[in-house]
Formats: sequence, C-alpha cells, structure tokens
Amino acid sequence: MSDLAKCKMRLGLHCRECNRWVEILPQEWLDAGKPDVNYIEQKFKCSGCGRAASKQVRPPSDGLENANAYQGM
Repeated sequence: MSDLAKCKMRLGLHCRECNRWVEILPQEWLDAGKPDVNYIEQKFKCSGCGRAASKQVRPPSDGLENANAYQGM
C-alpha cells in the first residue's frame, strides 16, 4: 500500500456479484494502522456478499466530480 500512497494512487475494488464499487485510499489505510500489504498479492472480498473483489489501480483524484457523468439511455 505504501507505494500507492507515495504516488497518491487509489485502489478500486469491484464485486461482480453485487456490482458494488469501493475505493481504498492507501494513505488513509496506512494512517488507520492497517498493514502495509502487497496489494497485488492481497485478496480482498466484498463486505456485502463475501465474494472475491477485483482490483483496479486508479490515478490520483483530480478533484472533479464525476458522479453524474453518465446517464442511462
């Protein structure tokens, strides 16, 4: 996690079963006293259904809000 924190990267986790996205901010993870895990080898599971989550390394946030960027057709 510390290498992601140094670059201000984020780690997105997706549960395909629930279609649920969660984002980990590595610096907040470390500040909370959680272990400096190897995020590549670490397996994460959905807190909703318990199934494995896929990982996506994301660039630093640019501060722009994108919650309404897409609309259904």
